[in-house]
Amino acid sequence: GSINKLSDILTQDAPVARLCRIRKFATSPFYGFFLCGDPKKHGRVFISDVTKHSPAAVCGLRDGDRVIEINGSTIDGLTYETILDKIKHHMGRDDLELLVLDKKSVQWYRERHYPITSRTLPTIVHIEPIINDTTSETQSSELPATHTKLVGFADRRVSKTGL
Repeated sequence: GSINKLSDILTQDAPVARLCRIRKFATSPFYGFFLCGDPKKHGRVFISDVTKHSPAAVCGLRDGDRVIEINGSTIDGLTYETILDKIKHHMGRDDLELLVLDKKSVQWYRERHYPITSRTLPTIVHIEPIINDTTSETQSSELPATHTKLVGFADRRVSKTGL
């Protein structure tokens, strides 16, 4: 089939994707969000429970964001476990970049059969955290260790991992 060209879509109407560069704070090993996904559905994961003022929040991740790419590579067709491993790999190197769209935006592109990748999306906003190096001691709240729990969403099993 023919791939829709950008010119066919009014760019100003097209939802904006966010490329979030997430960097850990010195005070905590956590990024402050949960990764959720249906283990049976490949390439479909989303962000939830973003902690206020966390690295994830500072770089623009929001509850319900759909992950499109991790550090420039698509997650299409990947299992939840594989996606989680990729994210953890980049967390280990502290160079994690997530390309995300909110749920409504994903639907907007899907309805128009428009390919959702970093190369085809008309507008991508790069969000980099501005971390102020303050000498004052900030109280870091102790976050629980990474854990995966299965949550029943209307009898669908969904994996949820704290990161």
